[in-house]
Amino acid sequence: MRLVISCMDYRLTEFLMRISREDDLIFRNAGADAYGIQGSLSALTGVSEILYLPHNDCAAHKLAFKLLKGQETASESIRRRLTAHLQGLRLTSEEELMRVNVERNVRLLKDLFPKASMEVKTVDVYKLNWPIRKPIVYYAKSTTRYSEDMIGAYLLQSTTKDDVSIDLEIALQKLGIREFREIENNEDQPLRKAAKRD
Repeated sequence: MRLVISCMDYRLTEFLMRISREDDLIFRNAGADAYGIQGSLSALTGVSEILYLPHNDCAAHKLAFKLLKGQETASESIRRRLTAHLQGLRLTSEEELMRVNVERNVRLLKDLFPKASMEVKTVDVYKLNWPIRKPIVYYAKSTTRYSEDMIGAYLLQSTTKDDVSIDLEIALQKLGIREFREIENNEDQPLRKAAKRD
């Protein structure tokens, strides 16, 4: 089984639609942060491959940098979620924060899945076709695949909604998202389709 970890960014959904496999487990949250979903990751068995997909121009990394520098305020839960594993570091730029964050997440994933092969690709969002941004965030299980109406929306994916509750808080408080929708898998259809519940 391949584990895919990426960011909830609206620009990545179409890209992930193209590269995902039918049996992938996909986790998406603010900043492609393995620390935020560590509990669920620890419970996984049978992971033979990991595809870790952070991206440039990441709003979560920008927010984390501003929080660390005291240039932004946020709830304690958001602050803890985005900066706890970066405390004590003297980061001088958002780019350095991203590099260190990726290194730490890769180390954690290697510790959790020592036998799995790992591929790390930083997605250059400037090389993607950007869809029209929708002020919607979806939550879906890790096995859910995307439908066309999800393109342009932010997407949180995990095995439990609790994993991404703070990421939802980030979307609603810091990204100007006005709507939340939960996706349920339709057992009668292939996982490539998703049915939304309004």
